Amino acid sequence: MQVESNSSTPYSFFYNPDTGTYHFDTKYNIDFTVYFALDSSWFPSNPQFSQEVYTFGFWTSAGSKRDSRVMTTIAATVVEHFSKNKNSILTFICDDDDQKQINRMRKFNGWYLLRARPDIIKLDKDVVFESKTKHTSLVMHIENLHFEVVREIYLSADADVTWKILD
Repeated sequence: MQVESNSSTPYSFFYNPDTGTYHFDTKYNIDFTVYFALDSSWFPSNPQFSQEVYTFGFWTSAGSKRDSRVMTTIAATVVEHFSKNKNSILTFICDDDDQKQINRMRKFNGWYLLRARPDIIKLDKDVVFESKTKHTSLVMHIENLHFEVVREIYLSADADVTWKILD
């Protein structure tokens, strides 16, 4: 008899080095892709770490059903991402074009809290981007070589941001 995993167990996932994406399938046969895309539009005045800045996101093959293991699995991919590159700077913007910004912020906070680790720090800041206030988060490993510099730039930047220029 096969026992169903509880909600704190991530689905099996794999990393595709050719695309830099993670993939997993849910028990409902929904395929998820999690990506960490290099994003040079953050911190343009700081080229010393520009090749370490990633935007985080994901997409599905179909509409998703409520499945708490999806959140657990996405959180596990974030942890693995940092285990491969401690100098990574992970960014997340809660897009509000469909009026779901608050839900996205709650989900991202949930992923972070779900796998809360003392070695991975999340910072939050609301910014004005294209005349709209958007919630952003930045996640880094505490052993990131540029941790203090990135933290200072991100938190002290002017909240009126255009093209995500934070410094």
